[in-house]
Amino acid sequence: MAGEGVNLQDANLVINYDLHWNPLRLIQRIGRVDRLGSGHDDIYALNFLPETELEEELGIVDRVESRVQEISSVLGEDGEILSPEDNVNRSYMEDIYAEEDIEKVEDDVNEIIGSDDLIGPASSLQDLKQEYPDLLSWLDDRDGIRSAMEWDREYDGVVIVYRQGDYTTPYLVTFPSEGGQELATQEKDTIVETITCPVDEPVASVDAETFDSRYERAVQVARTEFGDDMGKRRQFQREARQGASIDRDYVVDELGEVASSVENTDQQQTLAQFQDIVETVSADQILDEFRDLRNEEVTGEELVTAVREIISRYNLQEKYEERQEWAEEQEEPPHVVAGMYLKGEE
Repeated sequence: MAGEGVNLQDANLVINYDLHWNPLRLIQRIGRVDRLGSGHDDIYALNFLPETELEEELGIVDRVESRVQEISSVLGEDGEILSPEDNVNRSYMEDIYAEEDIEKVEDDVNEIIGSDDLIGPASSLQDLKQEYPDLLSWLDDRDGIRSAMEWDREYDGVVIVYRQGDYTTPYLVTFPSEGGQELATQEKDTIVETITCPVDEPVASVDAETFDSRYERAVQVARTEFGDDMGKRRQFQREARQGASIDRDYVVDELGEVASSVENTDQQQTLAQFQDIVETVSADQILDEFRDLRNEEVTGEELVTAVREIISRYNLQEKYEERQEWAEEQEEPPHVVAGMYLKGEE
């Protein structure tokens, strides 16, 4: 692919030889071809996928597709990413295409759905699997693994990886020689680089009492930071889904009017669910349809019929249920999934 900032609007085909973990990066790549002024009606993107055996083991494609759906469920929908069924919000798409705003969009998205930065490139995982075929299987579902290695600092440190639901993030806590502890960084790339080592790296020898004491102190620091991160994430999620819309409010209120006029319990429950679904809508194209309903002063059964058709056409019922499941997953207690003690030079 051409270097960053290079426009290729004369082309109409993008070939991804590697499948980036972050769907936003795939959008950015396509954006270097799909430019204003392009003479092409259609832009095509072809993806080289991992070999079947590797995909079965690592789930690379499944993970990227899952990320696409998570992004769509939070930010709405407007443009194709991996397939015609995958969408993302138009305003975010424009920011991504602008390139200088990609980091801001990534920060926003990662606050909501977490980041896959810890996984690393697919090529590294493929090399690891080929050389150590049993290692990934052994590591699967082993939360709470702790180990120790040496690093080139004059003080010790501890990496703690926290998870809640589908959100996973690491923290590096250091223990300066003057005493105490401090959060050194939670930059994923930095932490991954710090703890990357050969498979046969010897385990560092650390006094058990020192290990336990500093590990627990590091967990306390990470727990506090993780709580703050989750709070910001939930706040951004609410703001992203519930931005002001008088058109959406109109539809919700009118559905409430209809619900108050019927006596059938099943109908009341259906209308209440319609209200819940409508309240989560943020996609511009759907809000435009709500605006039409308000401008035309559609009410009563006619409005209910229109809302039912919108929900069906945009598959909002399924998306709503997916959001509910996602929200339930976030109720999982936060917990440590891995830790690495970094022993400083003596």
